Amino acid sequence: MLCIFFNLGLMKKVKKILIIEDDATTAFLHQRLLQDMDVAEEIEYITDPQQALEYLQNNHSAADLIFLDVEMPQMDGFQFLDKLEARGISLKDIFIVMHTASMSPEHKKKAETLYGEKLKGFVQKPLQAEFIKDAICKIDRV
Repeated sequence: MLCIFFNLGLMKKVKKILIIEDDATTAFLHQRLLQDMDVAEEIEYITDPQQALEYLQNNHSAADLIFLDVEMPQMDGFQFLDKLEARGISLKDIFIVMHTASMSPEHKKKAETLYGEKLKGFVQKPLQAEFIKDAICKIDRV
């Protein structure tokens, strides 16, 4: 269910959205979509998951919403989440939406089984306005 306030222009912007995506072109396109939607004060992307881990460890409240790629060569999204928790960063404190090009049932089941309510969404790439609106609405209700 999409938030009616978004469509009426009454929804407040989130402070920061972070995109963790190994493909720079995809990350840039997602960033442009988010900028065009005017949903955040700041939108940043990081293409190296190790660098993203370090960034989040040093800035616990660095982002209101994170779009995390599932399939990355250095470490996949699931390994990223495990390493994030191993560093003492609770997934409950961050709105994380995983995104993937394949949308395989195995990935979705793995996400639900391992992380359950800690993940706020699992969507197919490329990001679409409806998914983004839904994620922003969920943040606004917390």
